[in-house]
Amino acid sequence: MMASNKILPYCKVVVGHPKLCFGLALAAHFLVILLTAILHTTGYDIIPVDFSRVPLNLEKDNSKLRADAWNFVDQDPQINLNAASLGVQGERAARYDMLQLIYELKRGNIFTKDNLKLIQKTEQELFTNEAFQQKLCLLMQNKKCKPPTSIIRFFDGSYKKLHPLLNDPDFDNIPRVLSAAKAMNHTRGNLGLSPR
Repeated sequence: MMASNKILPYCKVVVGHPKLCFGLALAAHFLVILLTAILHTTGYDIIPVDFSRVPLNLEKDNSKLRADAWNFVDQDPQINLNAASLGVQGERAARYDMLQLIYELKRGNIFTKDNLKLIQKTEQELFTNEAFQQKLCLLMQNKKCKPPTSIIRFFDGSYKKLHPLLNDPDFDNIPRVLSAAKAMNHTRGNLGLSPR
């Protein structure tokens, strides 16, 4: 549907009398400038500006202090930036990037015996991959690859010292294992059962 071509009355006046409209607009601008000059000469505060309430003193501002600490760190004699004094960080001893596998079903329960066995098999294939072992895994102090953080850790005995139920390698007591993991502060965060 086409919009109607109604011309605004203002546009008709501007197009019909451009010199008059220009003169009126110019006169209005000069009038505002003249009024501002008169108010200024009589001592009227046209634009009240009070910089005393603006936070110009940022000496205790967290952002400024953080930036100052970074910029002037080499001027503090108490801070030793010699890398040798910090100790040696082993190869692959800190986590940099994360490979995250998300298992989900459109319908049904992901925590069935068959599904958990499939998850375990998939993670074991990835974990035993030669390239993963030699170049990618996070190394522990004994130079062995750290097992991945996974729901499977609650069943394979990794947490059995925390609770005897957290050792179910055959996935026979799934609800009890998950309930025990959810009940303990140490394991609750790793469980991460946040439904979507």
